[in-house]
Amino acid sequence: MGNEKALRYAREFSIPLSLARILAQRFPEHSRAREFLHPRLNNLHPPELVPDIESAVELILNTIGSGEGILIYCHDDLDGYTSAAIVFKTFLDLQWHSSGPVYFYAIDRDKDGYIINPQVLKKYQEKGVSLILTVDFGISNNENFYIPQKMGFKLIVCDHHETELNRFPAPALDPKRGDSKYPFRELAGVGVAFKLVQMLYQNALGLKPAEFYEMKKEFFSIAMLGTIADRVPPTDENRIFCHYGLKFLDELDAGWINYFKKKGHQDKTSLYRSSRISNPRPLPENSDYYRHKR
Repeated sequence: MGNEKALRYAREFSIPLSLARILAQRFPEHSRAREFLHPRLNNLHPPELVPDIESAVELILNTIGSGEGILIYCHDDLDGYTSAAIVFKTFLDLQWHSSGPVYFYAIDRDKDGYIINPQVLKKYQEKGVSLILTVDFGISNNENFYIPQKMGFKLIVCDHHETELNRFPAPALDPKRGDSKYPFRELAGVGVAFKLVQMLYQNALGLKPAEFYEMKKEFFSIAMLGTIADRVPPTDENRIFCHYGLKFLDELDAGWINYFKKKGHQDKTSLYRSSRISNPRPLPENSDYYRHKR
């Protein structure tokens, strides 16, 4: 039976028999094998299925509309940086003249550990920040919920790590939550952030999924880097992010892509490989940098 399936895959997908045998072993269901070889954007799951995403979007839009500041608080690895990047870019798109500042902070493992640092929050509170948004960070420890709230902050946790918590005093976006009904639990942190910003564009600007995917092709390439670097399973939505992230590179003229090319990554394959060993520079703290430079 296995050899018959491999022969069928080799014939229908026009691939070598040796590859077809591996594919048949990994994906005995024909539909799953086809989806793996030929990912499609319309197979991405609706962001509305992520736990707490609607309340998080409402809180963010209200904060932007009221002119209050936001701090993006992220993990200090490529998954965290790419999560912060697409969220930061989204906030700049959604801002208007009366909007408050947007800041970025990556944890310092030696100084902060894996608990939100109150001293860091105090610094940004003095700058007018009222909302803390964690990305690729925060879901695993109750203290990460209580510390900001005790200091008077609003809080959203956007993460993908395992958690034993079953009660969340603030919006907690994570497909690995015990009560999550999201169809795919293996997203990287940047994948969860992607879902959040998709909902933001949908609610704030009325963008349908196809319109969002067309307008924000760069987000797929950014998500690709974080997804590969975090070594999550390369299936389902992770496969789609990586497939289209590579595909859209040829259509993009972004500073970070040109940076990689200047460093010798002249083709898409080498850029794909480099995501396993390279970390981008952290974003500047002050969002004014982006207002003038982007």
